[in-house]
Amino acid sequence: MNKIQIAGFTALTLLGSLSAIQAAEATTDPVGYMSTPCPLGSDTLVTVPFAGELAYPGAVLGTPIQIDETLTIDVSGTPFIADEYNTLYMLRVTSGASEGDVFQITGTTASSIDIDLNGATPTIVDTTTFRIVKFWTLSTLFPPATQTTVDPAASAFATLNHTLILLPSSGNGINLSSGSSHYILSGQWNIVGGGDSSDTLLWPGSHFTIRHNAGVTVPTIYTPAGTVDTGKIIIPLNSLQASDQDNYVSIPRPIDITIADLGLTTTGTPAVFEPKNGAFDSTFDQIIVFDNTDENQNKSASATYFYNNDSSQWEKFGSSADAGTDIIPAASGIIIRKTASTVDQTVLWTNTPTY
Repeated sequence: MNKIQIAGFTALTLLGSLSAIQAAEATTDPVGYMSTPCPLGSDTLVTVPFAGELAYPGAVLGTPIQIDETLTIDVSGTPFIADEYNTLYMLRVTSGASEGDVFQITGTTASSIDIDLNGATPTIVDTTTFRIVKFWTLSTLFPPATQTTVDPAASAFATLNHTLILLPSSGNGINLSSGSSHYILSGQWNIVGGGDSSDTLLWPGSHFTIRHNAGVTVPTIYTPAGTVDTGKIIIPLNSLQASDQDNYVSIPRPIDITIADLGLTTTGTPAVFEPKNGAFDSTFDQIIVFDNTDENQNKSASATYFYNNDSSQWEKFGSSADAGTDIIPAASGIIIRKTASTVDQTVLWTNTPTY
């Protein structure tokens, strides 16, 4: 079981006193760290369970202007420097119907920011509050000079023999190979088959794999640290008309979470999570979970869950018992497999903290 240390206290202490912390420090979220072992010769599927560095909290001034996929947001005064938040920062919506949604910032002037909507249609209006937060990147999560999780490549001829960080594919279908692989060599992050990848973005709600290959001789520990996110988190889930679709996701919070507390709603059209309707229904969504203590690469799922409308409960393959209280360990990567839909579409999964 993973333990979260927050300012020297265990997770139990944090959760028991979180309201007191918030009351005493209304403008400061709690900070801490947690640890996940990374065994030899194994894949460890994890996420960044903490929010990135807060750069600016504010509110929208007036009605944002949209041109194609770019939304321009004005703020009061001139608090920004031109281009200072471009590319490596996100806008995190903190109020209204789109609370928890995040967008990459692509432009900055003294009094406005541009965000890339990437096909989304958020509700961002006058007075909507937001935070500008720095993305986690490979080099900020694993600084080559000081990190101890990733075993660096010994030479340019042994880049695949040590630790690789595998980022998920954004392609169509299921059981996809990784989208890219990254390693440290001579104090720098690099992408396999390319150059410097230090600024590769690690999006909240996605996960990655820490792969220890044969050249790693000592197990390591993944120990992220940062600010605990106390707000809602929105994670897009894609589905296809032509086939089932795997979404490589996670809950970016430093606590264990039950299947029932994930917030995957099973009602509505389309539902965020399509339930199983009847014994012969084969068109339903699945939660695919992996065991990070299973010391293997390309490991099989340890459990697969679905929601059974007939019994009105969460179940897992191979059992008809209520599985809603089954635990997903903190910071673990999972797959949400969306069944084929009537059209290609994206639904928004909102996770609300249980603390």
